[in-house]
Amino acid sequence: MLLRSIEIMKLLINIMLIVGAALSAWAAPFLISDPYVLSTDPNMNPVNFIIHGIGGTDITITATTLTNSNIVLEYDLATLPNGQYSVTAAAVNVFGGESPFSTPPFPFTKGVPAPPSNLRISQTMLVWVPILSKPRWHPSPLRPPLVPSFS
Repeated sequence: MLLRSIEIMKLLINIMLIVGAALSAWAAPFLISDPYVLSTDPNMNPVNFIIHGIGGTDITITATTLTNSNIVLEYDLATLPNGQYSVTAAAVNVFGGESPFSTPPFPFTKGVPAPPSNLRISQTMLVWVPILSKPRWHPSPLRPPLVPSFS
């Protein structure tokens, strides 16, 4: 009986680790490219990408193959420090043949939003309007009403 409980605990821990890993994969922004449609000559397909403009040296990453067999550049920007970047990339085939770097460079900024300004106390709540539905006015921007509005 104790052995069975340990097996169940191990299974639950493994499931939690897998779910945690899957969720962390969606936690960051990614630098991506349009997909490459596979060439009839597999030696012409990219196997690596070289990314220029994210650090002091170029970064080489393995190409990502999607479920439909298309190939993309996909690079996790989670650990990238805040700053302004101008990125280019080149594709590399199995023989080490390197494409020209992409043009024009892709500029982006990684940073944080500005802090809230003009904090104060208000006698009324702000108005919240859902974006993709019929406009309904709610007394709170954070909590929709518990009962439907018939206005």
